[in-house]
Amino acid sequence: MSDKIRKSEHPKDLDDGLDHELAGIREDWKRLDPVEPPELVDRAVLNRARRDLEPARKTRPLRWLGGLATATVVVLALTVMLDQSPPGVD
Repeated sequence: MSDKIRKSEHPKDLDDGLDHELAGIREDWKRLDPVEPPELVDRAVLNRARRDLEPARKTRPLRWLGGLATATVVVLALTVMLDQSPPGVD
């Protein structure tokens, strides 16, 4: 039975301890001087972040190049077929 009492009291004791520690941390945090990075470092970090967020510009081949190649092959094939003489005609 003493185990049940300890287990039920344990979370409350733990919460009280954590609240006390958090209050101490808040007080210490308020006493700290707010420190800002130098302007040059701040700009460098922000510029790097902007560059990383911009979409990368990829050099892609021209879109129409595939269509042009296909049309060229079709014209060449038709030219060869039409240039051939029919069988049996010499």
